[in-house]
Parts: sequence; C-alpha cells; structure tokens
Amino acid sequence: MALEPTHCARAMGVLVYDAMPHTPRCIQTTIAQAEAELLPTLSAHVGQLLSQLHMPSHNLEHHLRVWAHCAELLGELHRYGLAVSDELIRNAMVACLFHDVGLLRDIGPAHGQHSAALCADFLDAHGPTDRASRDLILEAVARHDDKRLRSAIPTSPIEMLDLNRMVASADDLDAAGHIGVLRYVEIYHMRGIALNQLPQQAHENLAARRANLLSAYAPLAQFCQHHAARFDTAMALFAQMPQHPELLAWICKHLAEAHLPADSIAQSALDSPSLAPAIAQYLRGLLHELSQNIKGRSCTKQM
Repeated sequence: MALEPTHCARAMGVLVYDAMPHTPRCIQTTIAQAEAELLPTLSAHVGQLLSQLHMPSHNLEHHLRVWAHCAELLGELHRYGLAVSDELIRNAMVACLFHDVGLLRDIGPAHGQHSAALCADFLDAHGPTDRASRDLILEAVARHDDKRLRSAIPTSPIEMLDLNRMVASADDLDAAGHIGVLRYVEIYHMRGIALNQLPQQAHENLAARRANLLSAYAPLAQFCQHHAARFDTAMALFAQMPQHPELLAWICKHLAEAHLPADSIAQSALDSPSLAPAIAQYLRGLLHELSQNIKGRSCTKQM
C-alpha cells in the first residue's frame, strides 16, 4: 500500500509504538516502520474528515489511541509466539484510523457501514491495496461495533490474529479509564440517555467489554490484567456517581460539551479552590492519563 508520507508525523507525535520497551525489538521496529510509511497520510486525511464533526469522544485522538492499543496487542501476540505479518500491521492501522469516521453521517449503530464507505474512498485514492487486504480492512471497519466479535472465545490461538476481533477489541480498550468515562458521558448524552440512567448503563456496558477482553485474549495474561484494571477504574467512577451527582453534571457541562481541549479545561478547573473533591480527584486522574496517553505518546492536544 503505497501512501506518500508527510512531514507531520513526528510533529504530531503519532509514531505511537516506539515507546513500548517490553515488546520484542523486531516487531517494534516493524510497526514503527509501518507507521512512518502510512500514519502521516492516514492521520492527515482522517483529521480533515473529523474536523467537520464536533465529537471529542471520537476525534482523531480517539482513533490514534485505538491504533496504539491495537499496536500493543500486536506486540503481545508476537510475544505469545504468533506470526504477525507486515500486512496485518498495515491492515490494522488503516482499519483503526477509519473505524468511527462514519459518525459524520450517522451517530447510531449504522456508522460502521458509513466508515467503511469513507475508507473505501481513501483506498481508491491512495492504493494500490490488494483485493484481499481491502476486503479485510473494510469488513473490520464496518463490523467494529459488532458485539459478537468481542465475545467469541477463540477456539485456537490463531483466531486472536483475526482483524475484526483485534479492531473491535482495541476500540473497546479506549472506553476504559478516566478518558473512557469522559467518552461515555459525551456519546450517551448525545444519544439522549437521561443523566440519571447514564451511570448504570455505562457500568453495564463496561462490564461487558471487560468480560469480552478476558474471553477474547485470555492467553495474554498480563495484557488482560493491565486493561481489566483500567476497566475497573471506569466502572468504579460510574458506580460512585449516584452518591456524587455533581461529578456527572460537571463532566457533562464542562467537558463533554466543550470546544476546548480536555486537558486545558481540567487544568484550569483544578486551579479553583471551590472545586468539589470528587471532581478534583477525577480531573487529576484524567490529566494523568492524557499526559501518559498510551505509554508515552505525545498526542494530547484534544481528549
């Protein structure tokens, strides 16, 4: 897939994988090379599309984080002993960067099909991509929100390399932690879910995503343990919201509906001595995650 790189990759900090020190160097280098080749053009194209959409929970940063989670997963699968091909890495990168762009056309369950159509347009313009890879990419984009892909227990280790499963699971991982809480509040509120029902619905959805991760990638024990703890963090935050309704109201008003970067809003709010303790604690956790942004990534300008 011959995409022309641009100079923006290093400036944007989108070479996401070379800060993961525990991954074998061979796969680390392969992923970094694929990023240098493809990610600048992908990021520029997707960023331009998403500039038409005010939805911080699904902005370019979300798509880059999903790819970062997927890249981490590819490294873990390699460590486990599975053959991670260059083609799989490139296919996964394209699918992760396009999976939610269809929200431009539909914020409901059909957005995956719209994402696939927009991805097809990109592949037509920036090929060549062989037909088999093209079909795999478009299917993974279209089906990334298919719950069956996440919940199916693999019958053999090789099934963990399935592109559909990987993209869906990587997308799930960006629903965890303090960042995940902000993303849930925004999208659920946008879809008309009442605030008094939102914490319980989010908690249930998070529990399902956590269980799916443990089923889909059970052999990757340390990987699952790390990300299960991130899901636990988000679930605990939603569990405390009935006792701290000011937290949900504040996130909804000041972050989910904001036009400024989340880190700027959070830092400014923490300077206020009158901020409620539950809100301050959440914002400190959010700022920490944004500064870390998947093991060393520097893309923290929004969300």
